[in-house]
Amino acid sequence: MKTAGALVHALDSRMNPIVVKELRQISRGKFLTVILIGFLFTQLTVTGAVTLYSRGSANPGPQLYLTLLRFLTGICSALIPAYAGFRLAKERSNTNRDLLFISTLKPASIVWGKTLSAAILAALIYSVSMPFIVMTYILRGIDLPSAFLQIALSYVFTLTMIQLGIMIGCMPASRIVRGTAGLIVLIVMPLFVLGSMGVFFQAYYSGAVATGFLTAERDALGTLGVASICAAYAGALFLVSTAFVSPPASNRAFVPRVYVTAVWAVSIVVVFAWSEFAYSADLIVEWMTIFSFIFSMALMFSISERDRLGARVRQAIPHSRSRRALAFLFYSGSAGGFIWASIGVVMTFIVGSIAASAFAASISSSKFERLFLNLGFMAFNSWTAAASAVLLQRGYLKNRVARVHTWLISFGIEALTGLLWSIYMISAGSQLVSFNFMGMSRFREDPPIAAAAVIAAVTVSFCIPWIFRQKAAFKPLPLKTAEMQWTGSACV
Repeated sequence: MKTAGALVHALDSRMNPIVVKELRQISRGKFLTVILIGFLFTQLTVTGAVTLYSRGSANPGPQLYLTLLRFLTGICSALIPAYAGFRLAKERSNTNRDLLFISTLKPASIVWGKTLSAAILAALIYSVSMPFIVMTYILRGIDLPSAFLQIALSYVFTLTMIQLGIMIGCMPASRIVRGTAGLIVLIVMPLFVLGSMGVFFQAYYSGAVATGFLTAERDALGTLGVASICAAYAGALFLVSTAFVSPPASNRAFVPRVYVTAVWAVSIVVVFAWSEFAYSADLIVEWMTIFSFIFSMALMFSISERDRLGARVRQAIPHSRSRRALAFLFYSGSAGGFIWASIGVVMTFIVGSIAASAFAASISSSKFERLFLNLGFMAFNSWTAAASAVLLQRGYLKNRVARVHTWLISFGIEALTGLLWSIYMISAGSQLVSFNFMGMSRFREDPPIAAAAVIAAVTVSFCIPWIFRQKAAFKPLPLKTAEMQWTGSACV
């Protein structure tokens, strides 16, 4: 009994107070009851409607299962992240000095508490849907192991979206910017996943797995790969959210940059091993696309960091020159983040090209060349947008736009350059296939990558003095200065 009591006491002391606070507020109010009853009633209505609609079909189970799974994933991956992000954004506002301003908890504990409470709420909703999923098995919808596996993947995706919603709620931006970003992300991403879910289920149910299109080993490894990608993405979002909540004087960019670099290094080894197993370069191409996009985004977000480091960060700067040069890339600072993201883009192209060359027979050379040109065009436009935003904010908009909002300028320039390049290509006679704000619009002809490279090189060259100033100032505090600050004699 003493051992059980000690265990309970240890678990109670380890309990995150944010989780206790959130779950207590949810359980005491009518929110949880209304959500669960409404979800049950909606699922019952959907089940009845699909059953009546497919009354003439001999096997209504597959359609019912896919409809319920899409409904469950769409609701949980959109509404719960919006709810968690809205509550966190409300507590982070300057007019409501709530938990984030008066609590002594660490930023990671605050973000973890918000994530865990939203994950528990999502688990309750998923548990409510289990009876309906089992009913589709009775109607010959899908076997239960496959159904539970897909529901687990759906829950992992929901957790990733929850972390994304929390990250948007932590962003240092106005309510309008956060609300717009939340609406775009929490609507577009679930719709994309729901469409992909239908394609995968149709391939699975049509017997593609059994006929060898997807072997059992590749299906299991593919499922594990999707879950691993979602977990790595959620981990990065968690660290970024923690950095947003951390005090500005802390070295908050260090852990996210180290994490992304480690994931980049580990993932290329795993991707190459999988490509060797399947003898296909498709996964390497996807890896290049994902990390090119990640580092391009990092280019435009890193310039919003501070140019001058405080005493708290300078005390941790190594005294060795070699270690200091490496620390400059990973420590907080706008110029260091800009160079770190630039190196990430270049290394992604180099390593991805070398890895893909080992499977040159499995991929069309024209297809890979076109992908290389499109990704390079996107990277050059990101360099142009980031460097232009630095010049505008530091030179002309210093008193009008805060430094932490520089990323908004870079995104605006990115959208403008993408539109201008599209107009230029259309006027040159190229047919537009699709358009996005990253300047990676798809045309029948190749993009003008040489012109984009020249513009990016010229724009970045104007930022070289800005980079050298921060590199020269990246030095540890003198020992006397550090001792005076800690002893308080500097105030005398």
